[in-house]
Amino acid sequence: MGSLKLMLWNVENLFIYIDKPLQSDLASLSEEQWQRLSKATTPNKYLNKILDLKRCIKNNDPDILMLNEVGGTESIENFNTYFLDSAYQAHLIEGNSDRGIDVGYLVKKSLPYDVNLSSHKNTQIDLQYPGDAADKKYYLSRDIAELNLSANNQTKAILLLTHLKSKLDPEGIDTEGITRRTAEARLLTDVYIEKQNSNPDTPVFVAGDFNGILKDPRHSEFQYLRDKTPLVDVLNYSKAYKNEKRVTQVQFRMNLRTDYQFDYILLNPKFANRIDENETFIDLLTDANNSPLTLPRTLEQRFSLPSDHYPVITKINLLD
Repeated sequence: MGSLKLMLWNVENLFIYIDKPLQSDLASLSEEQWQRLSKATTPNKYLNKILDLKRCIKNNDPDILMLNEVGGTESIENFNTYFLDSAYQAHLIEGNSDRGIDVGYLVKKSLPYDVNLSSHKNTQIDLQYPGDAADKKYYLSRDIAELNLSANNQTKAILLLTHLKSKLDPEGIDTEGITRRTAEARLLTDVYIEKQNSNPDTPVFVAGDFNGILKDPRHSEFQYLRDKTPLVDVLNYSKAYKNEKRVTQVQFRMNLRTDYQFDYILLNPKFANRIDENETFIDLLTDANNSPLTLPRTLEQRFSLPSDHYPVITKINLLD
């Protein structure tokens, strides 16, 4: 079966609605013309940013894209059709997001696998706030989208893609969303344990935007995951990132930049010998001439990037 190249990317509000027939090449459109293609109340993502997403994806040529913040089925299918030459098959089940941002996959049509997608969006999480009614139920903020790759009736890989609760607390009941994110991370851990135990010889990936720093003990929302699983960041096995600072998101406050790793592809170390250390890294992107970019020094530079996150890439060998 060979190798499998994965690319995880929070693509920041990837809304792509096209309601009018295309009369010209998309790259030739002005931003105003691009926005006029849609009648939706939610504006499309800026065209130049989508074209930059496309360039990065084409340069890396992943077999499977694991995407956060996709604006539903229509957006992911339009992204594939109009920007990625329909090379992929979209797999997305719309989840629980109140912002319409979902987790979804694009899987290369040329892959020799049977693909099955299932959702955990209707699984209750262990959460109750003070003052809640006894029968109050909570669910994942988005989803855990489970992708199963199989061949000859044998499971070859399982991918669990999520986007845990953000730090936003509009109701003022959960400071930085920690309580809910803790409950969501616990469910994610339990799902992983069940899948890995049921498939002991199969790599089960846990991936997504965690909205927190996994290895930092101060981020207590991940303590259950740290205690109950051996999962490690695939970047631990990267030739480029073993000892390098890992940055998948930059934020600016008062013109000061703070760097974080919020985005992870996790795997049981027993499969580490299958990871290609030369093809496991964070892509810090390139400009239009494909020259490497440095981390932004200003908020303006940050806004010029295709997303507020950087993609994580890994390649793994699958057993025949």
